[in-house]
Amino acid sequence: MSSNSHSTSTGGRWKLSLPIALMLMAVLFSSVTATARDQEPAKVKVLIAFSQQPGPAEQALVRGFGGSIKYTYHLVPALAAAVPEAALNGLRLSPRVVAVEPDLEAHVIDAELDSVWGVKRIGAGTIHAQGNLGAGVKVGILYTGIDLDHPDLAYDPSCSASFVTGETLDDGHSHGTHVAGTIAGLDNDSGVVGVAPGATLCIYKVLSNSGSGDYSDIIAAMTYTDAGIYDVCLTVDDGLAQDMACTIAVVYDPDAGFVTGGGWIDSPAGAYVPVANLAGKANFGFVSKYKKGKTTPDGQTEFQFHAADLNFHSSSYDWLVVTQNGANAQFKGEGTINGALNSNSNPYKFMLWAGDDDPDTFRIKIWEEDDIGNETVIYDNGFDQAIAGGSIVIHTKK
Repeated sequence: MSSNSHSTSTGGRWKLSLPIALMLMAVLFSSVTATARDQEPAKVKVLIAFSQQPGPAEQALVRGFGGSIKYTYHLVPALAAAVPEAALNGLRLSPRVVAVEPDLEAHVIDAELDSVWGVKRIGAGTIHAQGNLGAGVKVGILYTGIDLDHPDLAYDPSCSASFVTGETLDDGHSHGTHVAGTIAGLDNDSGVVGVAPGATLCIYKVLSNSGSGDYSDIIAAMTYTDAGIYDVCLTVDDGLAQDMACTIAVVYDPDAGFVTGGGWIDSPAGAYVPVANLAGKANFGFVSKYKKGKTTPDGQTEFQFHAADLNFHSSSYDWLVVTQNGANAQFKGEGTINGALNSNSNPYKFMLWAGDDDPDTFRIKIWEEDDIGNETVIYDNGFDQAIAGGSIVIHTKK
């Protein structure tokens, strides 16, 4: 054998040169890696509800079960993730976890696309004739997007977003465009006129051009909106009947700012419900703010209406909303009247509206609830009333 040979035979065994050995090792390693990758457990998309707002500990818990996180929500104590199917039962047994539900797909249901019967039916034309075109109102549409080139539609890009991977807001399905036209088709002597042609449209694309999308994307879109108090309505149409359910959704931004105030109002007759003819001076003082890393605000609120011997003092807050323009704030919580709980031995509920404007404005509503949620109002001055003295300041980021 030539002395230049790269291998020799001794007793039927071969000695490999170093370059060939390294090549074989690389091939074997890539084969093992591909096999391991092929054997990775299949993951299922789920929505995981927790007993508290999910943070780093809850995220670590999900990752510890082999999960990958898609969204962590702030409007609801939940997150969306993909988790190995074999790990689901173990995840459900965690004391932090309330529920694990499949992240299902939503689908468009076909409806009439060439009729404005609904606009006529609710009498929108009568309202338009009175000069009310919906100016100043924002309407969010969670659907298939909007035709970006449609001459009868306008939307606000600053409050719009696509939650469909790889797709823009442009509507490749048409249903979202149809809904947008019904709500706010422009009054421009072309095409149809919407119910509120002066309203601002915020478009959230949650269903793809094929008409489907994950529940997790829909929830994420619902938490995308500006801080504020929103009426959220869900319409279900099976082609035979249509049902609508509405609720109030609170969207807050812990970093938006905080509110302080102190002074008095002239409490009008009728505000103190148990004795409606009482009127006179009522003092207030409050502070409401989020501490760093907290999801519920901190502070104190006190309200005194001397004519009624009413002294309300807060004990806890539920939420605080500071509007994007920094001119208004609203917060909700619980407290006592004259140091006592209500007749059911529960705290009284309260909500306070504060306006930092010229003039500053103040409203407070105090009520109690029975065991099934029926309200009995104790005090409500009923409107954003100009204060008679003192000041209200909404502190926002500069």
